[in-house]
Amino acid sequence: MRKPFLTIVTTLALAGCAGPQPHPGAPLPPVEDRQVTPPGAAAPSGGEAYPTPARSVAGGSGAVLALLEQARGAEAGGDLDRAANLVERALRIEPENPWLWYRLAHVRLAQGRPQAALELARKALSLAVDDEMLRERIRRLIRQAGGRSG
Repeated sequence: MRKPFLTIVTTLALAGCAGPQPHPGAPLPPVEDRQVTPPGAAAPSGGEAYPTPARSVAGGSGAVLALLEQARGAEAGGDLDRAANLVERALRIEPENPWLWYRLAHVRLAQGRPQAALELARKALSLAVDDEMLRERIRRLIRQAGGRSG
C-alpha cells in the first residue's frame, strides 16, 4: 500500500516542478542584459551593453532554449568556443530564428572576431523584420563591431 502512495506523491512533486509552459508561439521576455567587452576592445561607452537575452527567442523550441541556456553558462564561464558551438547547434534546429543569429554574432564579437560578428548580425537583421526591439539590439551590436547599422 505504501508504494503506490509514494509513486503518486513523487509524480505530483515532479509535475509541480515543471511549472507553467508558455504558449508554443509566444515570445519569452529577456532574462538579462549584461555587458560583455570583447578581448582587446574598450568597454562600450555610454553604458551600452552587448545584450544577452537567453530566453528571448520568439518561437524557440525547448531544445533551442536549453542550448541557449547552456551557451549562456559557457559564455559566463569564459568558454566562448563552447558557447559558439552550442548556438550553432541551435541554428541547425531553427535556421530562420533571428535571435540565434544575433546570439552567435554576440559570441563572435566577444571572441574578438568583429568581421564574423558583422556578417552574422546582418543575417539576423534580415530575418528580424517584425521585431523592432531585436533590430535595435542588432544595430547596436553592428556599431560595436565597427560597422554601419544603417
